[in-house]
Amino acid sequence: MRGVLLQLPQNVDGVIGQPRDVDVFRLEAKAGQEVVLEVLAARYGSPLDSILTLYNADGQILASNDDHDGSPDSRIVATLPKTGTYYLAVIDANDQGGPAYGYRLVVQGSRSASPGSSYASSLTPRCLAASERPYDLKDEFGPFAA
Repeated sequence: MRGVLLQLPQNVDGVIGQPRDVDVFRLEAKAGQEVVLEVLAARYGSPLDSILTLYNADGQILASNDDHDGSPDSRIVATLPKTGTYYLAVIDANDQGGPAYGYRLVVQGSRSASPGSSYASSLTPRCLAASERPYDLKDEFGPFAA
């Protein structure tokens, strides 16, 4: 399985570019590590109604979130069970997409930080080069194939 490799902490800007698009990211983590994963979209005016899903290396769902705290944006807080590779998938809950369906994925290593905190605000987002953009599942064969 491929996917854009994420570091802790990191902000990534992405877009669900077309209907039924799936953006996939990869995260290497240690057993017992806590991660906070959040999609920021609707609160910035994007029409994206995100669903964020966390998978283990075998493609099993560990956590998923559609709407968090009254917002169409998604958030997962998870303690990872073992050292290894994990995958995150971002989709639109209504299978919509297009140039306006942008989002920021915030990946942090601690529950203590939130997007409004000084910690999260101090992160410098890095725009991805075309070769680093989120991997689209439509081209993948394996546990995540659509």
